[in-house]
Amino acid sequence: MDSARYYSGLTLDEFLKGMADQDRAAFVRSQEASEKMVQAPEKLVGLPGSCIHLYAAAEAWCIDTKVNLPVAAALTKVAANMDLRCHTREASRDLGVERIPTFILYDADFQEIGRWVERPQPVKTAMHKAATREEKLLTWNPYLTGAYRTDTLAELLEIAGKPRGA
Repeated sequence: MDSARYYSGLTLDEFLKGMADQDRAAFVRSQEASEKMVQAPEKLVGLPGSCIHLYAAAEAWCIDTKVNLPVAAALTKVAANMDLRCHTREASRDLGVERIPTFILYDADFQEIGRWVERPQPVKTAMHKAATREEKLLTWNPYLTGAYRTDTLAELLEIAGKPRGA
């Protein structure tokens, strides 16, 4: 990754302009709720002091983007050393992006730290184990309303806090 390519992505405000008004309003509410969660002092412990660039391969129409991008946006808003740029899935294919959202975290030199793909692990695990549609809905419906935001945040913080080269 180089800085020109990273910064060619949309800012969050530019990305939100591509959303329908109803989706944008829901996104903002979700981001505000996520900011309250991120602002807990213990949440940012272990986050490195150096710059982290968060590359979001995302599309405004994607349900998983609508659920998880507000968490990433809140994190980058609260953590002074993080910034965010949004890129389309198509523009990210050469980076190995197949599913969205995919968050790729880069250090100050644009060396990849790690990736987060589509959904938090507890949702992936529960959906995989579910044998019936009803069992899947017991996970899916709470996921859609933000019940797994803390898992998304914890996973992003874990990636961001990894020692370089780990």
